[in-house]
Amino acid sequence: MDAQVGRAIAAVGVVLALIAIWIDAVAGQSYWDVDGTVGAFLLIMVILAGLALVGAFMGQAAGAYRALLTIGAVLVGFYGFFPAALATDQWSILDAGGWLGLCGGALITVGALIMLMPARGETRTMAAAAGPPMGAMLAGLGLVLCFIALWVKVDNGGGSYWNAPNLGHSLGVVMLIALILSAVGLVGVVMMRMAPAAGLAALGGLIACGLFIFIPVGDAFNDLGQMRAGAWLGFFGGLLLAIGVVMLSKSVATTAAHTTTTAPAATAPPAATA
Repeated sequence: MDAQVGRAIAAVGVVLALIAIWIDAVAGQSYWDVDGTVGAFLLIMVILAGLALVGAFMGQAAGAYRALLTIGAVLVGFYGFFPAALATDQWSILDAGGWLGLCGGALITVGALIMLMPARGETRTMAAAAGPPMGAMLAGLGLVLCFIALWVKVDNGGGSYWNAPNLGHSLGVVMLIALILSAVGLVGVVMMRMAPAAGLAALGGLIACGLFIFIPVGDAFNDLGQMRAGAWLGFFGGLLLAIGVVMLSKSVATTAAHTTTTAPAATAPPAATA
């Protein structure tokens, strides 16, 4: 039943995320109108989410659920860029498309999380959460680059993610929160051997990735010359962070499943002898 509910929620999210591409999102423009590259990126991501959802309905459970979570969380960050940047006092210029996209990404993520929940009564051992060094190292490097990118100039306008001209600190605050959540989860997995912390690391890292790649995706073909160190650091840092947390989460899930299936069966006490 939980899986069915999760699939239904994710399906609604896919529909909303798709519709949001062509509905006015900010200042009377849709994501497709703001920049064709942004619209194309969103369309590709929503199509991939739809394919993952089809795989979930066809029984390709574990891989499809993880793919949905990855895509949904990145969409939360990507669609959340405008709401976060305009949060200080300019939400009035956000149109329906901006909120529909954010809700769509959130519903895809929530649906995937419901489908990935362990069955009732299932336990996760602490030892299963060690995680591979490579995933942890990539995620850690990505975090460092993203933290630096918050304070470095993003474009020729002179602003940073933390202090964008005429926008205040709201975007930087949201980015910082996502990075902190991912860092806490990463510490929980690597240092404290807590398997559930892998989900927190992945969720925060993937949302941060979506936020940090928004500007590079929008500038991909026409305005790369406008990008400065902060945009590039955030782009590569976000990608490394996303790859690292996905690798870490997959390894934790695989190790936990292996531990469950290979755990020795309880042996009956020897019969008493007369």
